[in-house]
Amino acid sequence: MTLIRKATPADTTAMTKLITAAKAHWGYPNAWMQLWQDELTITPQKLDERDFFVGVEGDELVFVYSLSQLDETRYELEDCWVAAEHIGHGFGRILFDDVKKRLGSLGAKRLKIISDPNAAGFYRRMGAEQTGEEPTKIEGRVFPVFELKL
Repeated sequence: MTLIRKATPADTTAMTKLITAAKAHWGYPNAWMQLWQDELTITPQKLDERDFFVGVEGDELVFVYSLSQLDETRYELEDCWVAAEHIGHGFGRILFDDVKKRLGSLGAKRLKIISDPNAAGFYRRMGAEQTGEEPTKIEGRVFPVFELKL
């Protein structure tokens, strides 16, 4: 059974390790991984800026996600990471179901998702619709932008 709880400062090192390995799972060049290092590093300050949640199986961290509020009824899924060794084993669905349940209890109506291109298929399977694209730090590369009606 996956325990889902609010992340604490004691989780930041394990969260950063999980997130970095999950990003590297897609085979990105080392230069890109270096470019993204600050974004992939979770600090206590980031925990203060938005709500982070972790999924735990036994003693193992299996996923991380964070939410930020955009306005009264809209939120953004800013982080959504499944441990690389657990990709494809159902933890993404558990994570996403928790996101929807949590946002439903807050009265949210819409969820914005700026996706890594490799995760776009997952968000489509979860019911999100692509609404646009945003440029990335890497010239010629874009992030698909999705919206999920809750």
